[in-house]
Amino acid sequence: MNQSVKRTRKVDPMDVFIKSSTQVTSKKMTINETYKKEQRKKACVDFSRWMYDATIPFNALNHPSFKVAIDSITRAGIGMKPPSAYEVRVPLLNKEFANTNESMRINREEWTKIGCSIMSDGWTDQCGRIIINFLVNCSKGSMFLESVDASSYSKTGDKLFELLSRIVDAVGDANVVQVITDNGSNFVAAGAFLMAKYPLLYWTPFATHCIDLVLKILE
Repeated sequence: MNQSVKRTRKVDPMDVFIKSSTQVTSKKMTINETYKKEQRKKACVDFSRWMYDATIPFNALNHPSFKVAIDSITRAGIGMKPPSAYEVRVPLLNKEFANTNESMRINREEWTKIGCSIMSDGWTDQCGRIIINFLVNCSKGSMFLESVDASSYSKTGDKLFELLSRIVDAVGDANVVQVITDNGSNFVAAGAFLMAKYPLLYWTPFATHCIDLVLKILE
């Protein structure tokens, strides 16, 4: 009856070397991971302190561009010289303005093809000023146009009409299908003036504002 003979593998110097190298590499990786964790903790503390000092809103970290900025800083490496206040305020801002205009060029081209809607969103800030944000919507999406301190405009329909008329002219009256606003009495009057001046556009009240008023009546 044949019996299998178990042979013991002899350990040679190369086995000892490989095992030793693996242990050294593993130890280095553990040290590197610990170092990176400590570096991240320090970086997060310094970054947070800068946010607190500059009173930057916490939700700014939720912007997709924040991660892009962090990735770019990481690629730049140690010793990167941060941008100066002048660079951010003048050349970089001008560059971003040009990039934004270029990215919105497709939207503007769409306005001339199939038309667009001007949307206004009014609110009151902490200083009691009435601010109106104007956006332009088309099949390509919505585009922010400008924000206006309308405190001196919103009290009467004729003054509000002057503001809305300026916005329509900026977009191009031939491109505007409708102007959407709240349906307060001043906006109703301004909307009537708009349709009289521009026969091809319509004034449309915000549906949500109408619903809010109905619910208030039912309360």
